[in-house]
Amino acid sequence: VNLTVRVTLICGFNDDARELDRIEDFLAGLEGNARVEILRMHHAGRCRYEALGMPYPMEGVIEPTMQAAGAFEERLHSRGVDATAV
Repeated sequence: VNLTVRVTLICGFNDDARELDRIEDFLAGLEGNARVEILRMHHAGRCRYEALGMPYPMEGVIEPTMQAAGAFEERLHSRGVDATAV
């Protein structure tokens, strides 16, 4: 099976050691040809919420750094997972 899994890193939600371990375990257990793309949460959609007069649910959430995404990529590589931080 060819499969691409996209994981979005969100500071304060899934970027602590416990959550990253759980994500790693899941991804390392996938059978077949799985590839992982590590995405960093961003605030590009904020203006859409503002235009609709809706509160932005990610207000105050810090965007992960490329270094954090790269470190997770290396953790996955050490487990034999084909991963790329994009």
